[in-house]
Amino acid sequence: MALPHNAVDLPFSYLDEKSYWKAFTYQKRFTADPLWEGQDVSLIFDGVMDMYREPKFAAYVYASQCDPEEDVVLKPVTYWTRGERNHGGVLPLIILTNCDEIELDFDGFPPRRFHPDRAAYPNLPHAPVIIRREDYPGPEFGHWGMGWQNVAFTGYIDGKAMKTVRYVADPLPQTLSVTPDSERIANGGFVRVMIRVLDQVGNTLPFLFEPVSVGVEGPARLAGPSLFSLKGGVAGFWLVATGEGKVSVTVSADALGETSISLEAVAVSVSSV
Repeated sequence: MALPHNAVDLPFSYLDEKSYWKAFTYQKRFTADPLWEGQDVSLIFDGVMDMYREPKFAAYVYASQCDPEEDVVLKPVTYWTRGERNHGGVLPLIILTNCDEIELDFDGFPPRRFHPDRAAYPNLPHAPVIIRREDYPGPEFGHWGMGWQNVAFTGYIDGKAMKTVRYVADPLPQTLSVTPDSERIANGGFVRVMIRVLDQVGNTLPFLFEPVSVGVEGPARLAGPSLFSLKGGVAGFWLVATGEGKVSVTVSADALGETSISLEAVAVSVSSV
């Protein structure tokens, strides 16, 4: 779904005020969309981020158009699994980036560099890199029956390596990461907390749907249930501060252990102008 977002960035003499794309997946109990008329549609999935505000691949189409001095973006559109394409490999492989060139280092084979496909996307400030089957006609990229290897993608700007993204051939749960948007919550305010299960090199595990439980101690409460399932290795929840003081949050899963974090609920600060 990432390529259609690239394709809409065409040269227009004007911008229609109704041209937009939804930011988030959202819940909607009824829709008047004629394609779904009369149906109970609980989730609308066409946001570039999910309900927890976790970016989907399409979000990086837009992120990669920023100036690399602001942020270097390097996002291969892959989970690095053998079954992503019907022949058992990952090609064609799209890499969303604002780098000048990408080096692909596939274990056991010489590194190769690729450039953005500006011919296909001439109107984007930063076109995606697309690695096609004809770029690797040999057995390197997962011909049926061949081995599957680790891989590294490195982005270069002005000849200098700026960012590297790695994938492993045998990803396993390594870290139960629990990250709040802020370690301080104003009394009565909310904070989002993200749960991510990471593999050996820090990537989320997209095929993991393990149930997790959340426990809270201190002046805060969960805005929602305490037991729920990961979706693609990720889930989020919101905390509401109910007073002031230290808040302890523990996330646990039978197969993943537990992780605890601490936050501080503080008084609301009112400033006069």
